[in-house]
Amino acid sequence: MLTGFVMPILFVQKGIIYNNIQFMQYFLLIFGFYGAITIYKLLMFFKTKAVRVVIMAVLITFSVPTVIGNLAEFYGPGTNPLSKVTNAQLEALKYLKDNSSPDDIVLNQPYNKYLKDKFKFQPKPIYAWYSTAFIPALAGRRTYLSSEEQALITGYPTEERLEKMKSFFRQEDLLLDKQFLESESIKFVYISKDEIEQPFDPSKVGLKKFFENGEVIIYRI
Repeated sequence: MLTGFVMPILFVQKGIIYNNIQFMQYFLLIFGFYGAITIYKLLMFFKTKAVRVVIMAVLITFSVPTVIGNLAEFYGPGTNPLSKVTNAQLEALKYLKDNSSPDDIVLNQPYNKYLKDKFKFQPKPIYAWYSTAFIPALAGRRTYLSSEEQALITGYPTEERLEKMKSFFRQEDLLLDKQFLESESIKFVYISKDEIEQPFDPSKVGLKKFFENGEVIIYRI
């Protein structure tokens, strides 16, 4: 239990602070067993039924409201899932999986944290909600960079790749963009249409349309 508390405090210094807190859940889990044993011993120590009832009432008073609050927050009236993968996204991902090689690398748009403001209601599209690895997870294909926060937690340097991605979609240096695609062995470019915030001409960098539906465009090099 002590190890589960001390190790994240001393040795997990990078990444997102909430992930440090998540590591401490092991401490809380084991602590819960000690808590249960302690309550049992207290109940056995006091022989009077009234005292036992008071102890149980205090325990229930402090523990149950939190559980009810969590249930109301996540499953109560008017609540919706945080994000969704639409049928159009699934169609595009399935087409990519069925018509590409497992070793192919896919370039997606860098995550834009302001994009979610475009959508007023939940669930929000998966690409607008958070930086996730939904393309590798559902299409089984590697991406050049996705789920940046998880990559940061593992100590992977993301800054250089992220800047290259942004530069590519800005199309400021077409020769450099072509070299980028070639040097990084990128085979496909996956774009959700709502992510496009500035003009992007795929033909200038040798991209050909591979797939398109109402939400997604996939280009092939």
